[in-house]
Amino acid sequence: NDNKMVVGFLGRLEKQKRPELFVELAKKFSKDNNVSFLVQGNGSLLKKTQILAQRHKLGNISFGGASEDIGLFHQKIDILVNCAENEGLTLVGLECLQYGTIFISSNVGQQNEITSKHCLVSAKPKEFIEQTSELIQKISKNEDFKNMILSEQNEIFDNMKHICFADTILKKYMLQ
Repeated sequence: NDNKMVVGFLGRLEKQKRPELFVELAKKFSKDNNVSFLVQGNGSLLKKTQILAQRHKLGNISFGGASEDIGLFHQKIDILVNCAENEGLTLVGLECLQYGTIFISSNVGQQNEITSKHCLVSAKPKEFIEQTSELIQKISKNEDFKNMILSEQNEIFDNMKHICFADTILKKYMLQ
């Protein structure tokens, strides 16, 4: 990726997932040629999200439709961002653990169980944007910080594989 940091959004573009916050996040990096944004998914807010990106004249964000090849998506990105205002335990977060993608999430539901303590951010929109943009900048500039997050995620994933219930979930949905 020409040493670019690629930040992804994966899943349904619906009100609860708040894809507009992802566009606002991309806007914060509109002048940074080292960070780009990729939206993968469909939903009722897809067109509105694309229009918002166009309105802000963002050349650093691209949109892809829904795809069943989640592994390919993770090959394209470095960080996945969960902007949701409420959530249970996200499948996208578990997939990040599996694929070694940094997972930044709003601190809702059970995300604290699968997310590095450094990558939980406020669910309040303004704070979400500020905290997430600061994290992305720090991750892109500090290799030790990035590796520490990935190490924490690996430890979480290893621990989950040893829990019977989690092992069943991982085998059924992720490790096929």
